[in-house]
Amino acid sequence: MEKLNDTYNVGSLADVPRMKVSGAITSRPVDFGLGHYVIGVSGVGLSDYNRYKDILEEAGFIKEKDKTTDNGLVAVSIYKKDTLRLSVTYVAPQNRTYVAAHYEKDSKWSAETTFQNVPMDVFADVQVSEALDCGSGIYMVVINDVSKETFRNYQKILEEAEYIKATDNGDGLYDSVFHVTYIKEKQVLSTTYMVNNKKLYLSASMNLPISEHLHYHPKYIEENREDANTTIHMLKLQEDANCYIIQLKNGHFIINDGGYEEGTETLFTYLENLTPEDEKPIVEAWFVSSGTRNNCGILREIISNPALVERIIVKGIYYNEPSNDIVALSPTCWPHVKCVRKAAEWFNAEYYRPQTGQRYYFNDITVDVLMAQEQLPMEQTCGEFNDSTTWLVYNIEGQKCLLSGAGNKGGMSYIMDVYPKKHMCFDILSVPGRGWNTKDYFTDYCEVKTALLCREDVPEHKKRANNYLKEHVKEWISLDGEFKVLTFPHKIGKH
Repeated sequence: MEKLNDTYNVGSLADVPRMKVSGAITSRPVDFGLGHYVIGVSGVGLSDYNRYKDILEEAGFIKEKDKTTDNGLVAVSIYKKDTLRLSVTYVAPQNRTYVAAHYEKDSKWSAETTFQNVPMDVFADVQVSEALDCGSGIYMVVINDVSKETFRNYQKILEEAEYIKATDNGDGLYDSVFHVTYIKEKQVLSTTYMVNNKKLYLSASMNLPISEHLHYHPKYIEENREDANTTIHMLKLQEDANCYIIQLKNGHFIINDGGYEEGTETLFTYLENLTPEDEKPIVEAWFVSSGTRNNCGILREIISNPALVERIIVKGIYYNEPSNDIVALSPTCWPHVKCVRKAAEWFNAEYYRPQTGQRYYFNDITVDVLMAQEQLPMEQTCGEFNDSTTWLVYNIEGQKCLLSGAGNKGGMSYIMDVYPKKHMCFDILSVPGRGWNTKDYFTDYCEVKTALLCREDVPEHKKRANNYLKEHVKEWISLDGEFKVLTFPHKIGKH
């Protein structure tokens, strides 16, 4: 079988059969780092993609996953041959196929990973996964069939081993997820226990920053919420862009996503108009739910225009950067993923990694991480990058607001597995994927009063599922103007 020619004979791509299509144009390889390389082949159709899959199987590659998105626009196949892993992604609107390759390393927790010296003897009789490379020097192992008592005992073992407890979500998020973070010298160890499926996730890293907003402080008491008049702003930045702004009692902001590059000036001007004259807007936290252009394209614009950085103050950017395996589902998202960390550097802001079960405290509100992709098994993804979305619950003056970002069915199914239905009651829900990813079964699982659609209307072929959601909420608010503002506590009909 012919391999990629000398131009592409680099790293893990050297042993990959070439996609030969008359008239097709193959890009130069992109180095993702850590031995991951990607090429794009333009001018190919679905039949070419399917033919290439046959070629791979003839060459001894074993298919591990083969999925197509609901709309049929993206198809993803995952292959393995010995230690070589291959992701082949066909994007119909672009007539392009992406081929991503890397060699797996021996990543048992006992190998040269950040898990060295982590106490693990207590799990000798249960199933412990290999250490998964989550990107950015973070490794995770999954331990199955762990009781709550074993989890509590493990906390004591860590403390006896001189691990210092840095954060603890106490009674757990909805009695379903318990998250505790430990520090020992430069090592940061996060423990996330899921009650329903009896899984314990251990994430280890070196020098991972821990947000000060994870620490409870007496200022976060009911009196601080009195007359807060906290507001959520939904902006029209660009068609299909995702952006929500929360203005706190102290006048500072939390940004949830930010939309496309084209909406940068609109967003910055809006923030400045809400800020006293001669002061810069202060963003306490900028949460990025997903590394797609309609969620964080704005950050690429910011790092290409230094003057923008001077207009606002950003204290922290929060993003659970996906693993290379997740990014391989949609290689076009890689530049956006990487620009998030770069934007933090430009703003001189800390770069934090939210994890499932964490609670952040900001002035008069709290933010719960309902799900981060780090705890979503690859086998449960639907073959679509939006499954890497971080789902956040904003608790504002006693009301729960679920901002779902671009969340898709893999994440929805996982949330339904982890959290009992009785806890999935929300005063406000942002429509998943701005109407693209609305699912009947998730609508049925949640009890929602108000639905927010960050656009004027949903695509025609998505209206059935969204009409079903409309029938099950008391209020549907879409963006039929330049912006919409909700003041808390929110009353139906008042916006």
